[in-house]
Amino acid sequence: MDNQSNSEDTETQETEYFINAIGKRIFFNSWKPEKEPRALVQIVHGAAEHCLQYNDLANLLVAKDILVFGHDHVGHGQSDGDRVHVDTFHTYIDDVIKLASDLKMKYPNIPLILIGHSMGGLVGTMTILERPDLYQGTVLIAAALQSNPETATPMRIWAAKILAYFFPQMGIATIDPNCISRDPDVVKKYTEDPLNYHGPLKARWAVGMIKAIADVEQKMADIEMPLLILHGTEDKLCNISGSKRLHEVAKSTDKTLKIYEGFYHQIHKEVGEGGPMVRQEIVDWVLAHI
Repeated sequence: MDNQSNSEDTETQETEYFINAIGKRIFFNSWKPEKEPRALVQIVHGAAEHCLQYNDLANLLVAKDILVFGHDHVGHGQSDGDRVHVDTFHTYIDDVIKLASDLKMKYPNIPLILIGHSMGGLVGTMTILERPDLYQGTVLIAAALQSNPETATPMRIWAAKILAYFFPQMGIATIDPNCISRDPDVVKKYTEDPLNYHGPLKARWAVGMIKAIADVEQKMADIEMPLLILHGTEDKLCNISGSKRLHEVAKSTDKTLKIYEGFYHQIHKEVGEGGPMVRQEIVDWVLAHI
């Protein structure tokens, strides 16, 4: 790993890079408390965004003496790779596991909680299914755990697979930024952030996501660790049914599902007191599970 300063870092932040298994340089950031940390939190961001989008949540956790860390997925933010393109979703999982393993080696005697949003919730769920030994609990924010039957029709999935084979980086869908949050300032910042990806989602990536969702649907009942599952009723980007299904079938004896009436996709950045309320509920849950 190599260190690099960042002009936007606060005193508690450290920016670094590592080389992943496919040779890509991956950016990651640590938010460190002044005191020795009593727990670790790993943030796994969603599609087309980056880890520094989570400063507000990270700073709340750091204030409770928790070390927070997260990376930009390959092809996202300040990491290498074609934008929002991956040959296999397992590359995302491998990078999450590598970073978690590295931090656990450095801090072996304190608990680690995973927080995943949107696609990051899907990747996070795949990660805890593969390596449940690394984590003591998981928070899923508007996780992508079920395809939308209105858009992911059999015909469209078939067409996407054909395109993914012949034209893997062909754009086939876009993210409407107005679906991110009801807060116009959040939408404005999202659209103006150069580290976010504002182009079309690509064929091979989309097929990989559909496959990953199908894999998780088959295995989610095996999850036994504590879960906090959060979703907004007006989320147009990730199907709320997936969150409800996970809560229903997971073997976890400690599992909580919170539904936010009227909230859009980024419930942790909702308008007015909505976003701060969700962030505080996440912090409270983490504190109760470390």
